[in-house]
Amino acid sequence: MPLRRGASVLSALARADGLVTAGPDQTALPAGAPVRVDVRRPAAAGTPPLLVAGAPDHAVDLLLLACRAQGVAPAFCEMDPADALALVADGRCHAAVGRPAAAGDARLVAVTFAEHDVALAVAAGNPLGLTSIAEASRAGARVIAAPDGARLAPDVVGARVRSDAAAVAAVAGGHADCAIAGVPAARAAGLDSIPFARAAIDLAHARGAETRDPAVAALRAALADAALAAALTAAGYDRRVDIARAA
Repeated sequence: MPLRRGASVLSALARADGLVTAGPDQTALPAGAPVRVDVRRPAAAGTPPLLVAGAPDHAVDLLLLACRAQGVAPAFCEMDPADALALVADGRCHAAVGRPAAAGDARLVAVTFAEHDVALAVAAGNPLGLTSIAEASRAGARVIAAPDGARLAPDVVGARVRSDAAAVAAVAGGHADCAIAGVPAARAAGLDSIPFARAAIDLAHARGAETRDPAVAALRAALADAALAAALTAAGYDRRVDIARAA
C-alpha cells in the first residue's frame, strides 16, 4: 500500500512488515517486478514498534538509533509538531518531537533532551560578508528559515521550510544566500554560521506511559543512555535531559 502524508502513515508503518521505495518518477510498479524490500519488522517475536512523529532533526535520528539499541523498532513520520502532539494525546502515537505548544494538556509529559545554537548560516567563506540577521535583511539577501529560526526571528522576511536540513541544503545548493537554522545542520552541510540564539529539542509522550508501555520505557532508557549523549555531543548538540517538566 502506498504511504500518504498525515496520521495514516503511522498506522501503516505499525502494521508493515517492510517498505519498498519507488523512484521519484514512478507512480506504479509492474506486477511481478523485482524490488528491494527494507524489512521493518524485526525477526525477534514480540519486539514492540515505537512510533514517533513531528519535526525532523538529526538529533532525533540519533535518538531513534539509540531506541533501536534498547530493543524496539522505531519509525518516524514527519509532520507539524502540533498535529503530532494531538496524536500522542489521543493515544495514536508514542511520542511527538517539537516544542509542546499544546500547553496545559495534563495527558502529556514533555522532555527536553538536547540544545543547540541557532545561527545565520552562510556559504563557506561568507561571500556576502554578513554579520547579523539584520544585515542580511538590509542587504536584500535571499533568506530561508527553518522552524526554530522562523520562531526566533519572526520579523525576517524569507521562505519557510520544514527542517534545518532543508534550509541549509538550499544555501549549499545556491538557492538561498543564507539560512536561519541550527548550527549542527549548518556544520554538517559545510556552511559557516553566525550564532544568535539557542533552541531546545523537545519530546512529549503520554503521562505514565513509561510504566505501562514497553516502547515508551525503551524511549526513556535511550534518553538516559551515555552512548546517545556522546553521539549528540559529536554532532554539535549540547546534551540536556529535563524529564520532569510537564506540558
